Amino acid sequence: MNLIRRWSAFVSAFVTLAVLTSCAETQEGRKTQAQGTGLGALLGAAVGAGLGAAAGGGRGAAIGAASGAAVGGAAGFAYGTHVAHQKAKYAKAEDWLNACIASARAERRRAYAVNEKVSTRLANLQRRSKAAVASRDKAAVTQIRTEIATLKQEANAEVKNVNNEVAAQQNALKDSSARGSSNYGQLKESVGSLEASKAQLGQNISRLAALENQTNL
Repeated sequence: MNLIRRWSAFVSAFVTLAVLTSCAETQEGRKTQAQGTGLGALLGAAVGAGLGAAAGGGRGAAIGAASGAAVGGAAGFAYGTHVAHQKAKYAKAEDWLNACIASARAERRRAYAVNEKVSTRLANLQRRSKAAVASRDKAAVTQIRTEIATLKQEANAEVKNVNNEVAAQQNALKDSSARGSSNYGQLKESVGSLEASKAQLGQNISRLAALENQTNL
């Protein structure tokens, strides 16, 4: 019984020391380290006690338990530290991906707004240009062409913004730390939505260019 109490106290002291000297940055990380240390120390002590008893009876068991606890605890601490770091890395990846998703969605809203504006203005310009060309109203045609050029410039600027955002988020998707995240699918979906917005912007730019050609007098 004294033997058990002695090496149990040693294990407890070893775990306490590991927690106090822990390099983990969070309470969750320190808890993980302590769990790894405790389990390793207990398993090491049990194995050490068995080997020690076989070699030298009760005294050998005590020595083996202490030695096994130290070795097992060190190994458990190392493993616990590894797991703690992985958890911390995962948490940071989650925060990073959340920021990426928010950025992609914000750009998607801007691209959608530009597309809506261009589509609405384009329909109006098509009606006006048809009448202006039919009546050969040069002043009206000049005004329409100016508005078309402005819309094309705005749409092309937004295409560049979307391209930059897609490139940034594609890099995020390629990062190995992001692939195991629960938000990886959301980011991938957001990038897909941006690609769709870019395609729609391209279609509107082509329609504006076609209308510009039709307004030549």
